[in-house]
Amino acid sequence: MKIPKKFSEIKNFNLELISKNFGLQKSEISLLKESLKCEGSTCGDFNKKAIKEIDFIYCYLPLPKPKLGLNQKVTDFFICKEPSTGWVKGNQNNAWSKVNEHNIINFIGNDIKLKKLQVLFISYFNVFPEGKFYITDLSKCAMNVKHNKIEALNRYKCCQSLLELEINKYTDSSTRFYLVGDNKEDTYVSLRKFIKERTITPLPHYAIQISCPDFINDMYFYARGTDENEILKEIFLGYNQLGEKLSNNFNLPFIPNLIKKESVPPTNILLYSIYKSCFERSK
Repeated sequence: MKIPKKFSEIKNFNLELISKNFGLQKSEISLLKESLKCEGSTCGDFNKKAIKEIDFIYCYLPLPKPKLGLNQKVTDFFICKEPSTGWVKGNQNNAWSKVNEHNIINFIGNDIKLKKLQVLFISYFNVFPEGKFYITDLSKCAMNVKHNKIEALNRYKCCQSLLELEINKYTDSSTRFYLVGDNKEDTYVSLRKFIKERTITPLPHYAIQISCPDFINDMYFYARGTDENEILKEIFLGYNQLGEKLSNNFNLPFIPNLIKKESVPPTNILLYSIYKSCFERSK
């Protein structure tokens, strides 16, 4: 695929990436071409900056595609907010080149370190060992600059039709939904027209250290009377199995490589316990 050099080329580039990502039919591509607002609204402004400004990154990030049998749907569907740009390691053209070469997939990396997002996956497989999940973002493009709340909400609306396609493609009436992060925004409320009567469970964001400092961990386990050592055993066992479980869950262009971990920060222990409790209640 040709890397965009002009603003007018960005939408077609994104559509090609999306089509390859999901294996879309012509009718689905045509629908997205009409509905995605890569050239308008906030996304249009950001894409213009991506073409012109050296230090501005705004790039569609492909998603891990679930391994599903014929007519099979996922049991669980996670919706986060927006991807980050830590993977770019350079400028906008470098970002486009990386996704074009299929070297980057949102949420799942070649090397898996025990970080907070992986704690989400570990706790999920602990509660749902036979589950099949999909994970996506409200905003499909990663960006590296601070933006205000209005801009963020507008970006979510720009690609809402792609989220609707993902929901229609991978879910059925029994699929459970999880909203990761601040779940009080109007954008989440609008998801009801796609999700309808199906279960929606709010989950704290995996950047829990922002609101839950390490010392809260001791208070939490003291209050619950939980054995922290037992939880650590669960986390390490889950981590040791994570590469295989993710490979079984997703069609990945690589085999995940686990990075040996000697310790677990207190916030990760707390986050694991909270996630596990949320999943147990959603059964």
